Amino acid sequence: MSRFKPHGEYRLERDGNIIKNFAAGAANLEALQGFGREMRAMVAELEGQPFATYAEYGPGVLLTPEAEEALRANIADRVACGQVAAALNLSQTEERLIVQSQIGRICDDHGLPWRTFRSYAEAKPWLLQRIGVASGTGRPGHCATGLFAPHGEYRLETDDRIIKVTAAGATNREAILRFSAEIAELVAGFGGRPFALYSAYDADVILTLEAEERLRKSITERARLGMCAAVLNVSNSMHPMIVSGQIGGLYDEAGVPWRTFDDYESARDWLLERVAAAEATDRPPGRGET
Repeated sequence: MSRFKPHGEYRLERDGNIIKNFAAGAANLEALQGFGREMRAMVAELEGQPFATYAEYGPGVLLTPEAEEALRANIADRVACGQVAAALNLSQTEERLIVQSQIGRICDDHGLPWRTFRSYAEAKPWLLQRIGVASGTGRPGHCATGLFAPHGEYRLETDDRIIKVTAAGATNREAILRFSAEIAELVAGFGGRPFALYSAYDADVILTLEAEERLRKSITERARLGMCAAVLNVSNSMHPMIVSGQIGGLYDEAGVPWRTFDDYESARDWLLERVAAAEATDRPPGRGET
């Protein structure tokens, strides 16, 4: 769970299908997680239409290694959802060559065309041209509709009052819908009694924007039905901080205590303790108790 305050400032605006980001200061993982959440909300408003980004960097901008990894995942997600170009304005940052190398390399890795400009007015025609080309080819964002086959694999098991999830691969909305329906059947079997969840993720697990939003609803519903604790095992993940940030943040929003463990045996005792504590709290007083 993150224990640091966000470092670095940013402001997001939209101009049609162009999302504008104004950033200043050295950015850490916590700042990038907040940025990622706001960016996802803006992308979702575009409903799968091709879009582009313009980023203007002020003095002191630099990414920590963890922030760079978080931005990598965020850009991959945006490309999957329809981003077709990125413009960088580095004219005001002292470390322009370093920042250009950091962000340009990530764009290159995901096949995202990018260029540098000295102003938004200069960048806008190129960005609109890239959007127009993508719109003309009918290129959709993968997040545009629900008409995709489920991506990502999972297995569900139960052990006492613990639901065990083993997940693999990048996960889209369709996979989360199927997962949510199956897990709801297991939860119904507990008859309203407290339960906990243990989730183990492989190297490639990461959530698309729509999958994260659907999982948020599923977690909120499970918390209402008695989920009292959760464990994330991200020891095999290629992006442990990003995955724990994505999913742990959803548990935080739902008020569900969560921790990370490297194996089920280590996690089981803690989960059962939380279940027992929740059950004792919910239990009506017995004879002679007040």
